[in-house]
Formats: sequence, C-alpha cells, structure tokens
Amino acid sequence: LSKTSEAYHPSKIGTPGTKWGNDEYKTWRDTRPKQRCYHQDLVPRIRALDEIECAQTGNKLFEVVQYGELEHHDNDEPHFPLFAVRSNDWSNDKPSCFNTGGVHGYETSGVEGALLFLTNGKAAHYATNFNILVAPCVSPWGYERIQRWTAKGTDPNR
Repeated sequence: LSKTSEAYHPSKIGTPGTKWGNDEYKTWRDTRPKQRCYHQDLVPRIRALDEIECAQTGNKLFEVVQYGELEHHDNDEPHFPLFAVRSNDWSNDKPSCFNTGGVHGYETSGVEGALLFLTNGKAAHYATNFNILVAPCVSPWGYERIQRWTAKGTDPNR
C-alpha cells in the first residue's frame, strides 16, 4: 500500500486505546504529502500588505508583524514565520477586532477570506472605528498539507 492510501488514515496508525508516541506521529507526518507551499503562496501576499497605502492620505494602511515562528521535526523542513497584519492607525481609544485564518490547514477559505478582507477595502473601512488585527494563516504546516492537525498532531484550536 502507498503511504497516502486509506491504510494510513490516522485511525489506522498505532494501537487502539494507546496514546501515540514519537513513532506514530512520525508515521502520520510522513504520510501527509506537501500539496501547497506557504513560503511561495502566502508569505509574499502577506508581506505585500505592508505596502498598501490609503488613496486619500497616502499613509500606509497596515503594518505586517512577525509574531512567532513554528519549528518542525524534519531537518529539511523550513521554519514557518507567523505573521499578523494590524491597522496602522492603532489606538487604545478604539475597540479591537481580531480575525484568524487558516487555523485548520484544510480550511483554505479562512486564509483566502482573511487576505480578501485586508485587500478589498473592508479592513480599511472598519479601521476608522476599530483596531484591526488579522492572522491570515495560523497553521502553515496544515495549510501546506491540507490537514486539520499541526505537524505535532494537535488541533490548533484545542
């Protein structure tokens, strides 16, 4: 059987009733083929948001910040920088709104929706009354492999 066949469904790895160990997680990771590239598909689009200017004032609308980095088990895997995009006119006097995308890697609509919100003028519109903070892709490894879990086998929102 191929590594990506049904025989390698998570329920088929390990012993029923026994918690997975390092070997089971490695088997699971090894059977999740990379299908997209976070570094090529999303990072340039996220970084480009740092350059968007307001048509009326010419001021930058957003600031892109790296808030963390995820490391993975394989030496050949790149680390994944985690980015957030915040409205440039942040003020303690405004209420704040937080939007996350790509919490589960197979939910592509979350990533695309977060980026669309930032590029279609909606975020800029709401930023006049709210602080806007968007994390477009919370689980890059899951995004690349179209998986709910992270590389460590955890559900990002649990």
